[in-house]
Amino acid sequence: MFSVRAGQQEMTLGTSRLIAVREGPNIRLAFDGARASWNQGPHRIDVFTFRPVVNKPGAFDDAASKSQSLYGLYAALAPQSMPPLLIDLYWLGYERDQGRFAAAQGREHRHSFGTRLFGIVRGWDWNTEAVFQIGNVGDQTIRAWTIASDTGFTFAALPWLSRLSLKADIASGDKNPDDGRLGTFNPKFLSWNLE
Repeated sequence: MFSVRAGQQEMTLGTSRLIAVREGPNIRLAFDGARASWNQGPHRIDVFTFRPVVNKPGAFDDAASKSQSLYGLYAALAPQSMPPLLIDLYWLGYERDQGRFAAAQGREHRHSFGTRLFGIVRGWDWNTEAVFQIGNVGDQTIRAWTIASDTGFTFAALPWLSRLSLKADIASGDKNPDDGRLGTFNPKFLSWNLE
């Protein structure tokens, strides 16, 4: 099945590590743009181009940001040769007029390449995601990354389906502000306040 949506909409991808509706803040994040989706059984592919919506204090006066844009491709796959394993693969492009980091500032153009491996089998569940970012901010070259995992076991015989889990997250930072490379990972629209 193929579908196209255009206009203002909310979007969450995968486990919401990079693109989320931001449940924490009182005002959720929406985007203006277009999204094309293809579904075939457990498989789904999305192609999209958006600008985040800047929330203003009045009613019906929100507008798309003129300084930021997001575009990309997201594929959710369920390989039949590995039944408990599910795979997400994605590429996200992000641009903003003025990126500000401790070691760099200027026009930001960033590409995120990621994969997520997850599944459930016999009470065990796992979710591991890795992202590598390239691009530039001003005259600095971006080389950044993150890895996150959540592995757990659900004790079905105990009350309330008790789950014991171990989570681990790590992200790169910038070691040397004078080497011409920015190692700071950018979490995109997870919890940002838009300008």
